[in-house]
Amino acid sequence: MLNGSLARAVREVLGISQAQLAARCGIDGAYLSRIEAGLRQPNQVLARRVADELLMAANAQLVTHVAASDGDDGDGEAA
Repeated sequence: MLNGSLARAVREVLGISQAQLAARCGIDGAYLSRIEAGLRQPNQVLARRVADELLMAANAQLVTHVAASDGDDGDGEAA
């Protein structure tokens, strides 16, 4: 079961539009909107796809952040 409001919150924190996430998941943006609003519950395959896409986006942002702070020795100041 996918928590639509949590999926929306994560998507928004990651800066991904509904249209972008819907395209990545291969679904219509209106359907994703209804999932996020709790009006529809996706099947298990689609719920997993949405969760996986959000996880991949989060991982990508984390890797980008780590790469950008490369050379930081952990004390909050650049080396």
